Amino acid sequence: MAGDSISGGWLWLRRDPRDGGVRVGDCTLPTGRLAEAVTAVTAYADRVGTRMITAVCWPGDVHGGELVSALGAERSASQMDLAFGVDDPSVSGGVELRPMTDAQFEEYRTEAVEGYAQERADAGEPPDVATANARESYERLLPDGLDSEGQWLWTAYDGDVPVGLLWIGAHLPHAFVYDVQVSEDHRRRGLGRAIMQTGAAHCRASGRTGLGLNVFAPNTGARALYDQLGYRTVEDFYRRAL
Repeated sequence: MAGDSISGGWLWLRRDPRDGGVRVGDCTLPTGRLAEAVTAVTAYADRVGTRMITAVCWPGDVHGGELVSALGAERSASQMDLAFGVDDPSVSGGVELRPMTDAQFEEYRTEAVEGYAQERADAGEPPDVATANARESYERLLPDGLDSEGQWLWTAYDGDVPVGLLWIGAHLPHAFVYDVQVSEDHRRRGLGRAIMQTGAAHCRASGRTGLGLNVFAPNTGARALYDQLGYRTVEDFYRRAL
């Protein structure tokens, strides 16, 4: 972590071990001195030999928004959350979630790492870094495949027809969606909404207090769905290549 006092304020930076970029942690500089912050960030990036800057901005953080704008960073992803109220109805989406079979999991695992790596790359991560991070995530979260502790992996069925999948980390008290997919030949039928609603109902019935997820900025269709389902943005991630 590097901290520099710049004309009456603080700018905190660190080297992000996941992508090698510079992560802007905090900035107390007033609006009129944001140009100094940009100069300091780019100078630090040069010193540590990276061409990537990342930052996080929370809803309502006007100063954080001004900083990412001054940096010229673009939103790469958002962390979102759906909190379950005490009196909320447990709405199921009308699809059935069945535990993945070994064969279904092997097919999923083979394609999922490549797909996740591509999503990260599309959001601005260097392709080699995106591939390495995708592999690390799956190895860390699913070390024992379907038997990995604290993970729910389902195939979604419409009647007897498999139409998609859902993977949720069964964290307590708040669960987390790691992946949701609708098979290509079953899209535009509202099944994504149905899968998410059924998964949320399962989480609520099992005593979880809510459900979180990450959505990459290029995936505007998924983002629109999550907004409609009542998810709220917890934090936005920004990225700029120098």
